[in-house]
Amino acid sequence: YLETPSREPITFDLSLAYFNSSSAKALMNLFMPLEDAAAAGRPVTIRWHFAEGDDTIEEAGEDFAADFDHARFEMVKEVVA
Repeated sequence: YLETPSREPITFDLSLAYFNSSSAKALMNLFMPLEDAAAAGRPVTIRWHFAEGDDTIEEAGEDFAADFDHARFEMVKEVVA
């Protein structure tokens, strides 16, 4: 799907309850094809949801966002009631 040339936008929403180094590796493997599609001209947005006050997951999203040049990251703060 991602290797087929297309200008159809992709939006990938992600919300994690837990994050560690194994999660980071798995996510990198997931994000790389999205980054490749974005580099080929396909609009890709990754929406990184995190709970308000969850600094670990928020910072991980910011780190991933800094690693990619073509896929756009949106940080989405979820207010926990």
